[in-house]
Amino acid sequence: MEYKLENRSLSSSTIKKKPKTPKDITQLTRSTESRRKLLRNVSMPTVINLKAKSFKKKSPNNISHENIPFTVKPKSRDNSHLLNSSKKDLIQFIRAQHFPLPNAGNFTLRIIEKPKLLIKNDKKTPRLEENKPNTSRGRLSIRARPNSKEKANFVLTQSLISPTFKEIKKAIRKYASKTKTGNIGGVPKKENQDAWLVRSDFANTHNQFLLSVMDGHGIFGHKVSAFVKKTLPLRIEGFIPSEVTTKNVLTSEDISKIKHAMAEGYLKVSEDLVNKKQIDITYSGSTAVSVLIRGDLCICANVGDSRAVIGRFDGIKWSAMPLSRDHKPNDPLEQLRIVKCGGRVEPYVEESGRFVGPHRVWMKNEQVPGLAMSRALGDFVASQVGVIAEPEIIEHRLTEADKFIIIASDGIWEFLSSQDCVNIVASYFQLDDAEGACARLTEESEIAWKKHDDVTDDITVIVAFLNT
Repeated sequence: MEYKLENRSLSSSTIKKKPKTPKDITQLTRSTESRRKLLRNVSMPTVINLKAKSFKKKSPNNISHENIPFTVKPKSRDNSHLLNSSKKDLIQFIRAQHFPLPNAGNFTLRIIEKPKLLIKNDKKTPRLEENKPNTSRGRLSIRARPNSKEKANFVLTQSLISPTFKEIKKAIRKYASKTKTGNIGGVPKKENQDAWLVRSDFANTHNQFLLSVMDGHGIFGHKVSAFVKKTLPLRIEGFIPSEVTTKNVLTSEDISKIKHAMAEGYLKVSEDLVNKKQIDITYSGSTAVSVLIRGDLCICANVGDSRAVIGRFDGIKWSAMPLSRDHKPNDPLEQLRIVKCGGRVEPYVEESGRFVGPHRVWMKNEQVPGLAMSRALGDFVASQVGVIAEPEIIEHRLTEADKFIIIASDGIWEFLSSQDCVNIVASYFQLDDAEGACARLTEESEIAWKKHDDVTDDITVIVAFLNT
């Protein structure tokens, strides 16, 4: 555990008398702060790092380190002699800064960190909650207390960012979304079966984002997608271990735990839908594509044919990099699983025997359910013949070339390729107009639908500009 302590080195010419009490030290610090810009003989702050090797937890709000062994790693070359110094050397260094300490051996050095515990609730109102600190600034106090009953004559408090609660780089600087209900013959459909969500500071982790798009299908598809929107973030968050949410640097094991949490979250939502008697999922279900972003870590979990794509610019041209894979029944691996489970994969067959439309999932001897995807949430009948709710998870590390992410339902992707969409958004990225990008994608998709059919599907899209 590494702490950064800002300690002000004062020249002797700026001090009229040696401070003897904590009150004197406070007054000296304040006066020096105001005079530092005016006096050239007051040196600039020196930053040193204290490394604590062990600690004793007192309470959620107060972590105390008593009699700790530590080393000093100064960033200033002038204090290079303190590198890997002992406790005794550090005491001499503090005394050299004109802060009085008791005689060596007659006091206990304590480092006390008090982080803030402000987080946000659902109503976006700050409140206190135990054991769930965010990444805000705390305060570090070093106190030298005599072993006798005498009052402490050294107290130094400085601001810091604790390594446990260090800021995670904000990966998304701007995002926008747009959804539009489809129509049949120019008449708007009764329900928009799409849903979307964006959660910032997801799972009580500062600057962690979760972005999702759901596309319902079947008679009660709108109810399924709405249920997934409400439940999926809670389920994923519930499976993320608390020790992972407070870390700034994630290990490969931590990343595996996040992936596992996303997978288990999807499966739990599928189970919840089966137990949700108010929603008939016999022939209704939903897709779900979710992207979790934390610093440069990007993890995508997907079931169905909604899609997530990264827009990448190499300095010469724009390219589309897929974050997810469409789950179509005619995919060789997907089809193999469906056939093994007693299903069959083929397009719809007209009375004349002619195949029409995309490949669909059917029961072996019945013309149901006719689902045009191999993975989904809900769809009870289809789940009996190999349609699964287990998400396919893809991990990606964001680079400087990655400029934005597009997450959308198949209302966008049906007639526009990933590269088409990246080219459209790229022009709006240069204008820093995420809202305009969403509006243009929706407009172009509608035009493409009308060219091919008199039916327009529901269209939902999220565009997020990255801070790479």
